[in-house]
Amino acid sequence: GKQLEYSLTETSPDFGSALSIELEPNSNAVTIFYSTPPDASGVQVLSPEQTFGDYPYLFTQCQAIHARSIVPCQDTPGVKAPYTAEITVAKPLTAVMSAVSVRTEESATTSTYFFEQKTPIPSYLIALVIGDIV
Repeated sequence: GKQLEYSLTETSPDFGSALSIELEPNSNAVTIFYSTPPDASGVQVLSPEQTFGDYPYLFTQCQAIHARSIVPCQDTPGVKAPYTAEITVAKPLTAVMSAVSVRTEESATTSTYFFEQKTPIPSYLIALVIGDIV
């Protein structure tokens, strides 16, 4: 697709930045590429010692207003949206989400999981877990 004009407001330590995108007439979808900082308030990591395993365990906790720290969203229960996600992890780790796993692609050292949540949900219900789980 075509890159659209956008702007970000100054970052607030509690609420992040507002993203504004100038849509073209008849636009019905937007793809946003973004990254999440390691200190995002909605992400927590347990050390291997805390899991009695060999690997750390990552999980998200988006309730009440922490989804905005990991995904660009209107972080309020009144706004619901479907979503898709592509998560790449090092083997032997596994990723699961609050969405349907639609496929997995394997390489020698990584696994990429593709998820789709077709039912519009509030952002606080977005969940991700990565760990040495089966």
